[in-house]
Amino acid sequence: MASESRVRCEIDFESSGRQAGYLRAPLSRNTSGWGVVEIPVVSVKNGSGPTILFTGGVHGDEYEGQGLAGKLAKHVLDDARSAGIKIGATCPYVRGYLERHPEEQDLLAAPL
Repeated sequence: MASESRVRCEIDFESSGRQAGYLRAPLSRNTSGWGVVEIPVVSVKNGSGPTILFTGGVHGDEYEGQGLAGKLAKHVLDDARSAGIKIGATCPYVRGYLERHPEEQDLLAAPL
């Protein structure tokens, strides 16, 4: 049984037009209070369906080596596929992920 994602987004992917916002992932450390990692996202819906543009995000090295970026990319791409959403990838990590996983490139709104 899949658990509900703790990642939140204020964008309504069903609405027409351009929307900009953030994916917000919870962050908690032993040395500080509760926080959120914000990943900028733009959705443009023109015609038959929305397009998500992955622009990138910034984080500290506390996440390095845990495979979290790959898990996030896979989860978001799976969600985009199930919702019929095409993506644009300007984020260097997402572009690299798609280069390493050509089976996901059919999700691209334009070739890499």
